[in-house]
Parts: sequence; C-alpha cells; structure tokens
Amino acid sequence: MSAKSLSYYSQPRTDLLALLPKHQHFNKSLDVGCGAGITSEYLKQHIGVTHTVGIEQQAEIAEQARTRLDAVYTLSAESDDLPFQPLDFDLLLFADILEHLIDPWRTLKKYLQFLKPGGLVLISVPNVQNWKMIFNLIRGRWNYSSSGLLDRDHLRFFTMKTARQMVHHAELSVIKTRATMGTEMKIINGLTLGLCRRVLAYHLYLLAQKDENASE
Repeated sequence: MSAKSLSYYSQPRTDLLALLPKHQHFNKSLDVGCGAGITSEYLKQHIGVTHTVGIEQQAEIAEQARTRLDAVYTLSAESDDLPFQPLDFDLLLFADILEHLIDPWRTLKKYLQFLKPGGLVLISVPNVQNWKMIFNLIRGRWNYSSSGLLDRDHLRFFTMKTARQMVHHAELSVIKTRATMGTEMKIINGLTLGLCRRVLAYHLYLLAQKDENASE
C-alpha cells in the first residue's frame, strides 16, 4: 500500500461532519468513496447513525472498511449500477470524491434517487481558487502531485461558487458552507476582515438538503 493510501484513506473527516445539525438522528448513511471507513465509523460511534453503508472502488481499502461499516460495496461510484433502493438513505457523504469523477454533476444528481425527502448531503472539495494555485499559475506552473490541491487523480476543479452551482444543478438547497484554512491563513483572514477568505481557503465544505416534497 502506498504512503498516499495510508493517510489519504484513513482520516476521519470530523471537520466536514461538524456541519451536521447537532442532535439530529440519522437512520442510514451512504459514504461515497468511503476509504477505510474511518469517517463512517465516527458517524456511528459519535453521531449515532444506525446503519452505515459505503462505496469504495479499491478492493484492498474496501476490505478495511468492511471491518467498520455495516456494508461496503466495491464498485465505481460513477459508472457501475448501484444496488440501493429508492429513498433508502437520509444522509449522503461525498468527502473529496467528486473532483475525481468525469461527470460529478450527473453523478451527484444520480445519487439523489436514494435519498429521502429532507435528507442531507455533505460535500467537500479542494479549493482551486487557493492563493497557492493562483500564484503558481501566474508563474506558469500547474504541476500535479501525489496528493493535495493538484492531486494527479483530480479530473475536476471547483471554487465555492462553482461547487454551489453543482449542488443547485442537483436540485439541492445549500444549508451551510464552510471554508477551511491553516492557522497562518486564519490570521491573515482576520487582518483582512474576511475579504480574502476565498483565496486563503484550502478546502470547501457544503451541507445541502433534498426538498421535503421530493419523491425520487
């Protein structure tokens, strides 16, 4: 297993889960691109999700997830047929997965048939508007790496504006957003009264909701 696999697939996304409403019960969650299942395990142990389900394309990583989730399916989140019933889940997670897909807009919308009316969707994507990206692009640099903002597996890139547009395209309502940054960037953000937050942020988080009156 590569160094990327050990860290990339095994981190609980408590930063993203912090957007969930406090004291809300979720019966069944689907973690799309669940990695080793650490985040869904946290969901069950600390947030009280009754039944956790995951999708993970890499078989070796999926085997780790099976020790933590109630069910894990080894398949492509984008192109394979999905073995779920309509309106089966009340929480969907897309933690740093959509940027890896050929058509994240269509894929996100496809999963909504499995989400109950009023169900929630958590999304995180890297911020292509980050100052490092802009600075390097000015210098003519767009160098891919094994992880980070320019992970060589990234096929799509988002700003907060375009991430929100993707959510609206799926006919979801944005409930809450958050942009994360390091300690030094937080200081700069404070000194600039938040005017530069979009370029200081490294990750973008969105909490969205399916219409209460929707059927599928």
